[in-house]
Amino acid sequence: VDNGTRMRAIDDFKVEAVRLEIIDGSDDTIEEGAAVLDSNGVDWIYTATVANPFLPGTKLIVSASDIPGNITKQEFVI
Repeated sequence: VDNGTRMRAIDDFKVEAVRLEIIDGSDDTIEEGAAVLDSNGVDWIYTATVANPFLPGTKLIVSASDIPGNITKQEFVI
């Protein structure tokens, strides 16, 4: 993605961190890392650094953690 993958994470407590894992259609991890909070204070941006030539079947697993340490994960398939 040219200018990053944008994610919105909202919680009744403050969202402290967002991580993204990119897994290809063969279930191999392409890359993972921390997203950066956007200047709007709500959106998180992750910029991929590894090319993925086979997008169909790719999974994006987003993990958001809040101040008390609760972690919520959501998976998206492209």
